[in-house]
Amino acid sequence: MSLKDYLIKKPVLETERLILRELRPEDTDDLREWMSDPGLYLYWGKRPGRHDLNPELLFT
Repeated sequence: MSLKDYLIKKPVLETERLILRELRPEDTDDLREWMSDPGLYLYWGKRPGRHDLNPELLFT
C-alpha cells in the first residue's frame, strides 16, 4: 500500500482522543517531517519513493 492509497475517499473515524481522516494538501509539512525519518522504512519493508520524499506530489 502506498501513501497515495490514503487519498481515496474514506470514512472519518473519530474517538474521544483520535481522529483518522483522509490526507489533505495542508498535511504536506507534517508528512514531510514524518516521512523523512529513515527508521520508518526499516519496518515498512520498502525504501522511500518519490511521493514519500515529496508528499506535495500526492496532490498534483
